[in-house]
Amino acid sequence: NLTTDLGRDSTMSNYFHLPKPNDFFPEDFSVPESTGPRPKLDKSVPTLLKYNAGLELWYRQDDKFYLPKGFINVEIKSPVINVSPRNRVIFDLLCACWYYTLTEELYSSTCAGLSYSISGCSTGLDINVVGFSQKLPLLIERVISNMRRLDIKESVFNDCLKKLQENFSSGRLASVLDQASSWGNQLLMYSNWHSTMLEKSLNEVTYEMLNSFAQMLFDQVRIKMLVTGNFTEQQAMDTASKVQKIINSQILSSCQMPSVRLAQLDPGYYVLPKTSLNKENTQSAVIANIQLGRANDICEWLSSAVFHYIFNTSFFDQLRTKEQLGYVVYSSMNSFANGNIQLILAVQSEYNPIYLSLRITEFLRTYRQSLIDLDEENLANIIKSESMSLQEQLKTITGEASRMWSAIDGGEYDFELISKQVECLETIGKQDIIKLWDTFVNPDTAPQYMRTDVHIWSTNTHQPSFEELEKHPASILALQRLVKHGTNHDINLEELDAFVKTASADGGQDNAFERLMTLYPASQEVVQDQSADDDDDDDDNNSSSESNSNNSNIANPKIQKIKTSLQMALASAVNAPDYCKHCSVDFGNIGMCQTCEGIWIIDDIARFQSTQRLNGLPTPITKLIPKYKD
Repeated sequence: NLTTDLGRDSTMSNYFHLPKPNDFFPEDFSVPESTGPRPKLDKSVPTLLKYNAGLELWYRQDDKFYLPKGFINVEIKSPVINVSPRNRVIFDLLCACWYYTLTEELYSSTCAGLSYSISGCSTGLDINVVGFSQKLPLLIERVISNMRRLDIKESVFNDCLKKLQENFSSGRLASVLDQASSWGNQLLMYSNWHSTMLEKSLNEVTYEMLNSFAQMLFDQVRIKMLVTGNFTEQQAMDTASKVQKIINSQILSSCQMPSVRLAQLDPGYYVLPKTSLNKENTQSAVIANIQLGRANDICEWLSSAVFHYIFNTSFFDQLRTKEQLGYVVYSSMNSFANGNIQLILAVQSEYNPIYLSLRITEFLRTYRQSLIDLDEENLANIIKSESMSLQEQLKTITGEASRMWSAIDGGEYDFELISKQVECLETIGKQDIIKLWDTFVNPDTAPQYMRTDVHIWSTNTHQPSFEELEKHPASILALQRLVKHGTNHDINLEELDAFVKTASADGGQDNAFERLMTLYPASQEVVQDQSADDDDDDDDNNSSSESNSNNSNIANPKIQKIKTSLQMALASAVNAPDYCKHCSVDFGNIGMCQTCEGIWIIDDIARFQSTQRLNGLPTPITKLIPKYKD
């Protein structure tokens, strides 16, 4: 056995050893005495200890949980990350290499109940450590020291490069809604590189480029830190001083400070058409982005949140449940500091994107009555529920740290935001919701309607040309593709447009659908599908085997969509929508196409962005005065 072998050969003991002592295990679990009962509404206001050209240090001693734990967040701003797609993809690769290497280097910290995370964005690095407070300063020093001085092995580089290439390849198989979201972000966010550009740049990256970039990344940086939990002020300042010493960089001037900038769109209706990256995909998608009020206006933000709580269910119920446009239908809200609130409406479907956009618009035009009919008691309950959610007490140090960091990182430093939101909620009524709707969402009433639709076309659905978009209404283009989808008939746009105009002019709307289906009868596949459905209905209901063919056609989802689209085309022929009234800029001068209804078609994102204003940086609500001078 092993014991006998070791006794016979003493040299074997050289191959066995105990692990090194784990210096991340804490020894001090003391906490300060409680200062009194916890207030009903949590107020987490940190102290600004240092504020200079190289460091911004915030600190808060835990006075809620009294645990020997803490949270340290370090943000390192660097101006070189997002200057080009190549730099950005090298940075993402570098983060992957760091994570790969640190997993082994700092394994002992996880055994001691500590955790760390490294995340990268377009403006810099975000590093946070959580766990027993005594050893967190040591962990953050080790993490940053390894990142700053560790040489990436070429084998690690190759492994991470291969993994990132696989991620980009699988990204081409992403859902069409994910693709639409990605294109939408590139359109509205300045210097947000699309995955196709990053993938192309990745193929040019070498091992030497990675090492060179790793040094350049820290040449000029600015550090922002939050230290909270079971720490003293002196411990916080000592930790910040050591972090600065490890990074050892030049000061980053304020004019070089990277930031996320959003395009402040000129009023109007814009469409960005794209083809699915997955050639095998048969689904299309639309994401409509409607700009609401300013995100830094507390009352507008809360009115938007309450409105969306009401709106979300109705949107899903109409487009998903009743109209069965597609399996994926949702709405959401989004915002960025000092930018606009965004109402996002998304649909993924087998039907063409123009039809999906028209159905979204039709729903928006008719939804106002639902707001007028909104029960006051129901609204009061929604507002009460929102208020209770805001006042819910924080449960962890990490939760409190996240709230404080959100106020710091956002740039407004509004640590009393929750209290202000609770007060503002009490003033919101139904008229505020209707005013929001009429001011921003309803295309017929909004004084400055700002909407951007991203259309992702499946590869088996023909996109309209610029000439077709300029000449024919959107309802005609949608109807033509639905007729082809439901009947397999190629239909001439000129003939279809003439048919609709004639039907709307001579009062033949009532039998227009029957005449259209006579000209372009349903395909055999659709008839067979409908016959099978009719047989099932006959068995279940013991009904007559005879049925009207037109009624059968209407019952089929594809044919039903043709009927709905025809109704929209007839209505448009009588009262055509006019989006020209919302836009005063002629984008035709930069080569953009405008539809006959006033919608601008974006074919070059960079050229379009160059004409738009960018949002400014947020202004702090109070003067930032550090407790200690340098």
